[in-house]
Amino acid sequence: SPFVKGPGQQFHHRRLARPPHRKIAHTDHHGAQLDLLLPVLAVGLEPDPYNPSIDMGKPPEQDPGQRSPKAPGPPENYIGPPLFNVFRDLTHKRSLADRVNGVKVGMCAHSIFPPCDLPAPGYAANMPRPDGREPDQLRPVSFVPNVAPHAAGSVLVSFGNTRVICAATVQEDVPRWMKAQGVPGGWVTAEYSMLPYSTHDRKTRDIARGRLDGRSSEIQRLIGRSLRAVTDLKKLGPRTVWVDCDVLQADGGTRTASITGGCVALAIALNGLIGTGGLTEFPLTQLVAAVSAGVWEGSPILDLNYPEDRDAAVDFNVVMTEDDNFVELQGSGEENIFTGAEMEAMLTLARTGIEELVRKQSAAILAAGQPSEEASPVLGSSLKTS
Repeated sequence: SPFVKGPGQQFHHRRLARPPHRKIAHTDHHGAQLDLLLPVLAVGLEPDPYNPSIDMGKPPEQDPGQRSPKAPGPPENYIGPPLFNVFRDLTHKRSLADRVNGVKVGMCAHSIFPPCDLPAPGYAANMPRPDGREPDQLRPVSFVPNVAPHAAGSVLVSFGNTRVICAATVQEDVPRWMKAQGVPGGWVTAEYSMLPYSTHDRKTRDIARGRLDGRSSEIQRLIGRSLRAVTDLKKLGPRTVWVDCDVLQADGGTRTASITGGCVALAIALNGLIGTGGLTEFPLTQLVAAVSAGVWEGSPILDLNYPEDRDAAVDFNVVMTEDDNFVELQGSGEENIFTGAEMEAMLTLARTGIEELVRKQSAAILAAGQPSEEASPVLGSSLKTS
């Protein structure tokens, strides 16, 4: 309160006028409240001896007949102590010019914050990612083949905390439209779903809603297109290979993990058909993989996890074959724009990531079982291990 008790126990209003050289943002009444609260809330608050609103204690006893000498005023350039001198041990001083816009100012011996320069070039690129990875570093990637014994080919693929089971099933039939149009060969298609417990909040099953949601429909069509791009459908014969991708745990990049793992499951299934004599030629021309890239905190990065994907300014999904050709690009600015240089940087990161993914795919296919001798010449480049 701005009211205090005087020596005669009578309430009187404390003088709250500020020296003319002090500028405050609040009214006098609010200023008095802050004066009383700051000693409790502020760190290292120092009393201002020239502030008449602060009670500095009872004045010494004087003869009533004598007039007290006039208290010395503040120096001409005094601007008061800092309110929050939290950097007490810093010897930082901020010098002000003698005159700014014709007003004479003094020198501030303390600064509320330490000196701050402009960020150095490449500052954003040096910022650590949420999981501590480098900008061009994939998450830990692993493939566990043959996890579904009833499928022709299966693999559990992990991109960090994103885990997807990809299973390929062979059906000795083709879609009705292929029969009606007399299209020779076979077909490769995919289905994608996220299990209810794959996300933090339970995801309702599509069957409970009575329809497939738009995102799942778009992703499973992308998976099917990517796998057909590297499959010779005529060599496949009159059969359909279904690749089911079920997300066990989602932490960003489920579609890219599904494409990468789906290719491994497809290769294992086709190797099985070669081994049983169902195929005479290997239909898979090469491997295909996918990875995400984006611009996060102003820096291009590879293989975004969920926190990065959520906050990214630009998000790209890149699908490429092992011979460095593109299958599909999906990219957009998240309420933002991006330059050609940023796009080139993201594509460069994606190429590097897919090269590493292809090596891991080849190792997983070999681990699932060596292909038959008939398939070995055809697999050629697809089963490179170096």
